Amino acid sequence: HYNSEIGFTNCLIANKFITINEVQLIPPLPLIRGTNVNLKGIVHIHKKIDWMMAKFLITYNFRHELNITFVDENLNGCDLIADILKQNCPLLPGRYNLSATQEVLKLYWPGFYEGKFTIYNENGDQLFCEEMSLLMK
Repeated sequence: HYNSEIGFTNCLIANKFITINEVQLIPPLPLIRGTNVNLKGIVHIHKKIDWMMAKFLITYNFRHELNITFVDENLNGCDLIADILKQNCPLLPGRYNLSATQEVLKLYWPGFYEGKFTIYNENGDQLFCEEMSLLMK
C-alpha cells in the first residue's frame, strides 16, 4: 500500500445519490508540490439534492508511526459543486461533467497522504464518500 502512488476506495454503503465515473488526474501522479492538478470525470446524480455539506480530511503518515492532519474542513457543498460542476443547488438527477483545477500547495511535505471526501445532505444522509491514498513529491 505504501509503495503505490495512488488509490481510490469508495467508502459509501450505497450509491443511491451520487456516483462518479471516468475520473482522470492530469498530470498523472505522483502529485508534485507547487504544480496544478486537473480533475475530470462524469458525475451521476441519482436523486434530487437540495443542499449538501462537504467534509475534507487529509492526513500525512509520518514515518509510518503518526498521522498528522493537514486538512479537516467542512464546506458548503452547494458552493463547491457550483465551482466544480458549474451547477447550482438544487441538483436534479442527471449526468454532469466534473472539471476542477487545484494548485498542490508547497506547504505539503513530500511523502504518503491519506484523504477522505464525504458529502452529506441536510438530514445527515451520506450522499458520497471516497477515500484516497497518494504519494506527494
